Amino acid sequence: MRHMVLLTEGAEQDLADMVGSVSEKDGALAANKMLAEMVLILEGLSPNPELGERAGHLEELGILGNRLITCGLYRILYRFNSREIYVLVLSDRRRNTREKLERRLMAARLNGDASLAKR
Repeated sequence: MRHMVLLTEGAEQDLADMVGSVSEKDGALAANKMLAEMVLILEGLSPNPELGERAGHLEELGILGNRLITCGLYRILYRFNSREIYVLVLSDRRRNTREKLERRLMAARLNGDASLAKR
């Protein structure tokens, strides 16, 4: 069974920021290559959502059910249910993603966003 891969608003913004950053630093060709690689990885999750490793650093905080894939310089943090995969954070692995995710999870809890809420 294939899952539908959905980017949260935060992940969409992450992707736009990453493409812009790579484009500024390395040019449009490099940005397009990075984007194509990211799309391939996300499409690869669809038939196999358990591909990523458990996000143990979040489990220590009581935030369960998240998975993490590292691809080159980038991290993809996501969670899934029986039909969908929600991409929560796309980030440069050289940066601290924990703080970014904690802010998003807190905002989601306050706003009742089921795609980010603790399960």
